[in-house]
Amino acid sequence: MRQLWQASTLLLTLALTLAWTPPAAAPPPGGGSAGTPRFSDLVIVDDETDTDEEGETKLVPAKFNNLRFEEDWSHLGEPGVTTNPWFPEMKHVDMGDEWTASFGGQLRYRYMDEYNKNLMKTSPRNNRYNLSRVRAHADLRHSSGFRVFVEGLDARIWDEDKPALGIDRNNADFQNAFVEYGSNGITGRVGRMELQQGAQRLISPLDWGNTRRTFQGGLVRVKDESQKTDIFWTRPIMVDARDYDTTDSSRSFAGAYHSFDAM
Repeated sequence: MRQLWQASTLLLTLALTLAWTPPAAAPPPGGGSAGTPRFSDLVIVDDETDTDEEGETKLVPAKFNNLRFEEDWSHLGEPGVTTNPWFPEMKHVDMGDEWTASFGGQLRYRYMDEYNKNLMKTSPRNNRYNLSRVRAHADLRHSSGFRVFVEGLDARIWDEDKPALGIDRNNADFQNAFVEYGSNGITGRVGRMELQQGAQRLISPLDWGNTRRTFQGGLVRVKDESQKTDIFWTRPIMVDARDYDTTDSSRSFAGAYHSFDAM
C-alpha cells in the first residue's frame, strides 16, 4: 500500500501541475489584457449574487472547511467568477464530459514545549519537539451526482525527548477515500471518511492532534434548506505510525444525527 500512496502522490502532483495556468505576461502601461483581470477590476460579491456589471470579474471569498470534502467550488464554473486562494485554477478544473476536479491541501508545522506534563519527578520532565502535517486531496465529480474523493495525510514528529503519542505520527496514509452519489437531497457515501457533528464534543476528526480520526463504513444524508439528518455505520481506523492503517473489526460506531436551523 505504501507504493500505492506514492503513486497517488505522484499522480496528484502531475494533476496540480497540469491544472495550474501560468500567469500572463505583464500588461502594457494603461491597462491589462482582456483575459487577465486586474485587482481593481475585481468585485467581492455574495455567493448568491447572479449578476454583475458587464466586464467585471466576481471574486467569491474562499471558504475552507475542517472537513475538506464538504467544500463546494462549483460556482467557479460560472463565467467571470474567481476566488482568492493561491492558484484558483486548481479549485475547479473542467475535465470534459461533465466531469470536474478540484485539488487542495494543507501544510502545518507546530512547535511544542511541554513542562512537567505527567506531573512526576522522573526524567525527562520536560519535552520540546516539532510536529509537521501534510494533507493533499483530489475531488472528482460528475454532473449526475457521482463523486470520488481521496485525501492523503503524512504526520511526523522529531527531536522529542519522550516517546511519541499515538496522535503524533502517521507516515503517508489515506485519511479519506470514498465514493458518493447524491440526488434530490439524498446522498449516500461508502468508504473511509472523517466524521464531524455539531460542536465536535462527541464526533470530531480531532484536528488538534497531529493525526486525525477517521472511520470506514457508510453514511446516508438527507438534507434540505433548513435541516439535515445523517445516518451512519462505521468502524474506527486504527493509526499505524509506520504501516497502512486498518479498521478495528472488534468495534463499530453507528448512529443518527439530526440538525436544523433555528428560526
